[in-house]
Amino acid sequence: MTYLKSAAAMALVLAFPMSANAALLTNGSFETIPSPLTQNHLGSTASWDYFPGGIPGWSTEPGQALEIQSNATLDYIDAQSGNHYAELDSNGNSSFYQDVTLTTGRYLLSFWFSIRDTAPINPGAAGQDTNDISYGVDGLFSTSVAADPSSGFTIGEWTQMTAEFSVASTDTFRIRLSAEGTSDTFGGFVDNIELSPVPVPAAGLMLLSALGAGAMMRRKKA
Repeated sequence: MTYLKSAAAMALVLAFPMSANAALLTNGSFETIPSPLTQNHLGSTASWDYFPGGIPGWSTEPGQALEIQSNATLDYIDAQSGNHYAELDSNGNSSFYQDVTLTTGRYLLSFWFSIRDTAPINPGAAGQDTNDISYGVDGLFSTSVAADPSSGFTIGEWTQMTAEFSVASTDTFRIRLSAEGTSDTFGGFVDNIELSPVPVPAAGLMLLSALGAGAMMRRKKA
């Protein structure tokens, strides 16, 4: 392989993983679910269920469950994407996660979040610290969210949460979302979780092109 071809191949390797449309997580909108195990039958109107151990793509810690609700389960919110969304406090505070192999580069983690009305257990204090959550990548970062109206959240409205992070070397990483508020079966809602590579900036692509051009010039002089 000539030096020019090597440089061009390197440029392609660096640019290809950074496609803005690359989806790296499975079942980010919770549309794929197993047969209901415990409560109502998801798929019908106004239904919910919780799944010990998780659902396809998402796992929970031992002894925990992931609660999935469908559209019209509550009269003030539907899924942000599709028909289902998750609640981060089923029979108590819980967390769920997905392991994914990432190569060197920068990534964007995003999801949609809404606080839940806690009036049935705490009249007049809707959405207080019972809805608090955290999210992040184990071993890289974790972000806590004080999820109540005073923090700018509105009951029944979806807010997009994002975090950009870097991976220094190829490895398997755990994407995690957790309930951090009062453990009372009333938790925040999450939906449409996505993880995508951050595209190489145009300046970076120009630099790669310049490196390739320089390699071609050196090759001609040889």
